[in-house]
Amino acid sequence: MENLRPRSKYCHMLKDNPNTGWTVEPAGPGTTKTTTPTGRIYLTTQNDAPPPF
Repeated sequence: MENLRPRSKYCHMLKDNPNTGWTVEPAGPGTTKTTTPTGRIYLTTQNDAPPPF
C-alpha cells in the first residue's frame, strides 16, 4: 500500500528508476522520505484525506 501515495509522473519515474540516484521510501504513517543524489533528505507528510476510491 505504501506505493499508492500520490506523486507526479516525474516523481514516480524518479522513484522507479534506480539509475537516477534518487530514493523514495516510506518513513512512517503518511510520511515519505526522499533522498537526492547528493544526500539531501526531505520528509513529506501527507494530509489525512481519505483515498478517492
